[in-house]
Amino acid sequence: MMSFSTFVGVSAAVNRMNLTYLALDSDCRLLAVGDGSVVDVLSFAAGQSAAILAISAPARNKAAAAVLTAHTQLPLDLSGETHPAPPSGSPAALRHCFSLVSQLTGMGYRPFPDETSSRQWFETQSEAGFTALLGHEPLPADTLEGRIQRQFVLEDLKLDVPNGMLFFEEVTRFKILRSQLPMNYVLPQGELEAWLAAFCAWQSAQAGEAAPNPGGVILPSPRQD
Repeated sequence: MMSFSTFVGVSAAVNRMNLTYLALDSDCRLLAVGDGSVVDVLSFAAGQSAAILAISAPARNKAAAAVLTAHTQLPLDLSGETHPAPPSGSPAALRHCFSLVSQLTGMGYRPFPDETSSRQWFETQSEAGFTALLGHEPLPADTLEGRIQRQFVLEDLKLDVPNGMLFFEEVTRFKILRSQLPMNYVLPQGELEAWLAAFCAWQSAQAGEAAPNPGGVILPSPRQD
């Protein structure tokens, strides 16, 4: 089985110009995190000799529904009627993904799994992953409570993220009146997605093969160790 040293998650799903990328080592410890353009992500990826890169792509509603139903056995309807297509499906985010994949391929990254390549990539969907891990729909991703909920999920995966409960311990009436919320304890949306994507890359390497998801994407599962 191919050995990898770096596991990179890229959040291309948040509706903004920059991408967020985050790298873990073989012990699932944080190596690097940053925001930047497609070029910045490619520069980081170019410096990795043995890596799996998981791209959290914009949600494709029908595919996401199939993946989530397979993972959670929940009859989830992501057609857009009860769950409007999120901003992550914007044309700009899609262009980021197509450009990133195209240029990664040119750099020698191959679709996972590949027994011959030390640099591989695959598509994931962090929002679908959070739903699968929770077993139900999460709170809205662009809200404070939704971000804290997702951070709790990452904590349950034994990832080295800030303790979300510290936010509540630091909140006082005095601080709220002065608009001084302790936001340093809460990760931004893009970083949360990148964390889960990087974990998915790490977990896939442990399994050594891609899970046969009907939607064509790979999702994480609860950590067993």
